[in-house]
Amino acid sequence: MDQWWIHHDVISIDAATGARERLIVSDRDWMDYRTGQEFGPGQVSPRGDLVLFRSYRSGWINWWLAPMEGGEPRPLAPEAADQSSQKPFRGYARWSPDGARVAYTSNLRGRQILRIASVDDGTVQTLFAPEMGLVANPAWSPDGSRIAFTFDTPAQVPDLFVMDAAGGEPTRLTHSLPDPSLADAFFMPERVSYENDGLTINSYLFRPPEPPPPGGYPAIVWVHGGPSSQFEDGWRRHADAHYFIKHGYAVLAPNIRGSSGFGWEHEEANNGCWARCDLDDVVAGARYLGTLPDIDGDRVAVTGVSYGAYLSFAASTFAPDAFRAAVPLREGYANRIQLVESESALANINMYQYELGLLTENRETFRRASPTLFAQDVGMPLLIIAGEGDVQMRAFATEAARYYKPVTYERYDDVAGRAARLQWMPRMLAFLDRHLTADVDLWP
Repeated sequence: MDQWWIHHDVISIDAATGARERLIVSDRDWMDYRTGQEFGPGQVSPRGDLVLFRSYRSGWINWWLAPMEGGEPRPLAPEAADQSSQKPFRGYARWSPDGARVAYTSNLRGRQILRIASVDDGTVQTLFAPEMGLVANPAWSPDGSRIAFTFDTPAQVPDLFVMDAAGGEPTRLTHSLPDPSLADAFFMPERVSYENDGLTINSYLFRPPEPPPPGGYPAIVWVHGGPSSQFEDGWRRHADAHYFIKHGYAVLAPNIRGSSGFGWEHEEANNGCWARCDLDDVVAGARYLGTLPDIDGDRVAVTGVSYGAYLSFAASTFAPDAFRAAVPLREGYANRIQLVESESALANINMYQYELGLLTENRETFRRASPTLFAQDVGMPLLIIAGEGDVQMRAFATEAARYYKPVTYERYDDVAGRAARLQWMPRMLAFLDRHLTADVDLWP
């Protein structure tokens, strides 16, 4: 991987001496923010003749094969979908013990299914394709007859399953939810989409179990972190939303421009326009909610963690009339100039340069991407939920207070931990109830 984490080489090294033997394949133009984990390790076939590696060269993250002795690489099973995502914690593809097949997953707009591809002719067998859910972490049995994997849904925590490699129904091996009655507290979403600026924004819409009140459900637009990340059919990214759904809020989880999992063009679409063009997709999500008969489009809030918190700050300043309230949830860096000038983590430095350019050459771009510098334009109440290291969130609150804006700042030790959640989640609910379910708009 080069110093900018954009270009990648798979090389052969002598195990005894550590000497570099030869270059097997070069891959270009894939900014790997996760320090090489996204590109991943080259995996040598048990036969010793091929290397399996990931590449974005087709416009989708697919698995490719390169001869160990050199030559042109070829796609294993090309498709217009990312393979073996979301991110490295979902597991890489796996060679069968005999080297004849590869087990991998395909990400179909958030639905992740299990497939096996023949190495020799590219024939693909779809092994397990639930209507909604996320298959990940495939692993072969030593004799190649079975495959184990994890599976979860927005309403089911991850568990371990196993099935025959020839097909059939999977067998569940674990039950991770400690109390089966807790399943009643989780809800399955509907897949929806809306159009904005020529883009299709694939999203998830959760509705409360009870009938809508007069005028429709109040709603929350929940923005994911990243920006190169994705809401998918799994449990992890939707876990916090269930608490608010249970208490009567509809939740929209949009994959705005800049999200991964929808091809190169969609992921690159917010480069150079953070907090502006991608925020426009968030605002369009609120407008979309207003078109639904069971949702009150005048009672919508925005929230999210990390980049989602950042866009919640951006909504309060750059789209002050779009939402009733905003709740930035930890790690919201709202002053990109200050962040770059003080940044020491190489991963972040490389990402900012790739997505926004050099600060010395693009200062206006960074300024426009910094809501703290526009705190005088805050147009909605904010509840800021910060951790002990979230100094930029405190700085935003301080700056907004200078202009007498209605900002509440709360700091928690281990803000993502269970003990802190038991405190801030009810407080966030009370804040939303006050500003979204009141008979009158409490702002200004």
